Amino acid sequence: MPTNNVAELPAALLVTPITPATGGNGLAMRAGLLLEALQRDHHVQVWRVPTAGGDEGAGQIVAPLEVDPGWTLAQRAGPQARRRLGRPELCRFATHRAVRELQQAIGGVSFQTTLVFRSYLLPFAMPLERRSGKIGPSDLGLRVVDLDDDETATRQRLAALLRAAGDSQGAQREALEAELFQSFEDQHLSWAHLLLSAQREHSRGLRARFESQRAEDLRVDVLPNAIDTRRVREPEISGQSSNNTQRYK
Repeated sequence: MPTNNVAELPAALLVTPITPATGGNGLAMRAGLLLEALQRDHHVQVWRVPTAGGDEGAGQIVAPLEVDPGWTLAQRAGPQARRRLGRPELCRFATHRAVRELQQAIGGVSFQTTLVFRSYLLPFAMPLERRSGKIGPSDLGLRVVDLDDDETATRQRLAALLRAAGDSQGAQREALEAELFQSFEDQHLSWAHLLLSAQREHSRGLRARFESQRAEDLRVDVLPNAIDTRRVREPEISGQSSNNTQRYK
């Protein structure tokens, strides 16, 4: 049973591209599902990186969001430069300034669990580890990455649709993003202890890619996009009280 005393709860960190909500679009609802799961046993800090725009909503915002100059230069130089940079477009806001300000805002808090929602926010979360600079256990505790969707397969499908519609430029753009997501995730997802996906087929592919490399350290599981409508409620935010949930910090 969860305790009502927030001070007695271990800390957890959720890094998300959108305000968690049990109503709204699919991305927001999944973020809400993740937050609700964390709130059962943790006092949760929520940090939003609004990659799709929109500063409205609860939680703390990683701001100001500026496009990484290195990404802009690589974009202008063309596909080969983008491949050398090694990051998909949705990582373009992870500037040194934004990451440093997030580190400073979180300070010396150590988390029992850190959950990163969507792989493209890993450049914000990974530098938070061992902020103290000391050799020892991670400041982030159990590291979880919820991929939700298979970004590579999604971009490949978009590329095929655009190609069929005669948009060769758009198809090339999405095909490049698919390639960049594949290489980026191959390089960085092994940072996690637990990978979550909404799709069984995707999870099987993840197991084949990563569990053989770190069988004892990395686990892959399925978390379907499903909500029990008998229990639907909005995650609690600052300024509101509840007897059985924790707050956004």
